[in-house]
Amino acid sequence: MRPIKLACTLMLFAAIVFPQNPEDEKKKKAEELKAKAFEMLRETSFSVANLRTAENRISFMAELASLMWLHDRDQARAMYGNVVTDFKNLVAQVDTQMNMAQVTEDVDLRDIGPGPGMFNEPTDALRAATKFRSAMAVRQAIAMSLAEHEPELALSFYYDSISGITNARLLQMTSNDSYFEVQLLSAVARKDAARAIQLARNSLKGPLNYLHLGLLREVYDKDHDKGVELAGIFLSKLKNDGPEKLEIYVAAGLIGTAEDISSERDDRANRKPIYTQQELRELADLIGRAMLESDENMGVGVGYISAVDKYAPSRAAQVRAKFKMGPAGRAQTGTGFGVYGASNSMANAANSVATAANTAANAASPEWEAAEREREAREEAERKLMEDIGGLGKKELPKEERDRIVARSREIIMKTPGREKKIMALSALAASVKQAGDAQLAGEIMREAESFIRPDPRNYRDFIATWSVISGYAAAEPNRAFIMLDDTIYRANEVIAAFVRVGEFIDVTEQMIVDGEIQLGSFGGGMIRGLSSELNVAEATIGLLVDADLARTKAAADKFDRPETRVLARMMILRNILGEKPGANAEELMSGVEK
Repeated sequence: MRPIKLACTLMLFAAIVFPQNPEDEKKKKAEELKAKAFEMLRETSFSVANLRTAENRISFMAELASLMWLHDRDQARAMYGNVVTDFKNLVAQVDTQMNMAQVTEDVDLRDIGPGPGMFNEPTDALRAATKFRSAMAVRQAIAMSLAEHEPELALSFYYDSISGITNARLLQMTSNDSYFEVQLLSAVARKDAARAIQLARNSLKGPLNYLHLGLLREVYDKDHDKGVELAGIFLSKLKNDGPEKLEIYVAAGLIGTAEDISSERDDRANRKPIYTQQELRELADLIGRAMLESDENMGVGVGYISAVDKYAPSRAAQVRAKFKMGPAGRAQTGTGFGVYGASNSMANAANSVATAANTAANAASPEWEAAEREREAREEAERKLMEDIGGLGKKELPKEERDRIVARSREIIMKTPGREKKIMALSALAASVKQAGDAQLAGEIMREAESFIRPDPRNYRDFIATWSVISGYAAAEPNRAFIMLDDTIYRANEVIAAFVRVGEFIDVTEQMIVDGEIQLGSFGGGMIRGLSSELNVAEATIGLLVDADLARTKAAADKFDRPETRVLARMMILRNILGEKPGANAEELMSGVEK
């Protein structure tokens, strides 16, 4: 018994003394973080459901559902169900508004921005049309989100979401969706080629477009027999439409796709080709007939005469004769196309001569040469600086060598023009120094960076500079980053409140602000979407804060006063954990420096 007890004691001692595999620890930590994130996602979904406007609920809930999918499909489907219900209700409201407005066929319903309404009150019809355009863009975003998980469900939503529209003008706005529809069909084809062909027949009510060629490839890759079947459907479609409706570049692309697929297969000898020689001849003849029957097609079709030559040479000869083409397919001198081409060539040549003359004149200037040398030297110094900073945390260096590089880097940074550049470079340097193991020096460098910002940020650039310092502290000294972040959010709340007041004053078309709520999703108009996209640069910093303390990062997000901004802040955290998480290193921090 004593040897057994001794062995057990030694095993227990080994388990205590020797730590687990670092990779196992890292994996365990990541799994725990994701579990906490999914719990946070559920909490956030309740917040989203309580938002005032359907537009924000639709935008945020669709993204939450996509993030939830890999963790709990049933719950994700339920969330998508809420999205679909809200979306269909919104479209129904717009449809009713447009019908009540009794819009005539000649009324101009072009898209509007928030500005013109200040001086020219927009009509109810114009408001409805503007919102409907945004809704159609969101419809595509929801469908693509669903397509990542269940493509056929995405396509079903895409069709069903507008099935209740009764207004003719709104239906006209959905007529240009055929390109996106084919993208969804391609997603279906990657899972089920036979089903994709069934669904593709609906998309062929309109003209065949270039994306159908991609769909053909998807189906053929999945099932080559089904690919041949779909190619036959496409050919029948083109023949039935006739040469007068033919898009020559699509038909020529279909020939090219058939040739490419046939030639790139290693097992092509055992596979049925997409088109027989007879079918290729019919397709080439159709292109030739289209060129003969319409002068307008000549300018475009001339580039595809070689395809007609290859499979229908007699038809190609007729085209050459009609348009006086030379053997290489170019229009001979004297034709309208030849004159147009010659005039373009002369204009291009003249532009080239003028450009060369300007360059030569500049090059002869001593001031220009000096400025160029200075610019090149500055760019080389910045490039070398980035290399040195990036290498500090990646390789073992003697302390003396590291201190020398840090001192030299700080000297160069201080000579760099521009506050933003200094802050970003110092933040990158601090991150590398911390990675190299010198936390004290990293903190000292960050305090130097902090000296360049205003303690009370007032304008957009001030807030960007403050965020840059927070980013540096997130890598070098997370506790200080959280303190600064909390203070910045409190100050940002005042700015956001002021923005809403001004926004409500100027945004009479209600694109940015609806019912007192900022439209932070896809409905928010160009300006809001632009601001939201710029927030993506914060993802690496958020990742560092999350790694340091998720609870504190979440608490910071909840310090925003407005519900919609709290949701947006939480969404940024969830994207970072459950989406593709970017790494943060010196080069990434430096990439934000303005050139």
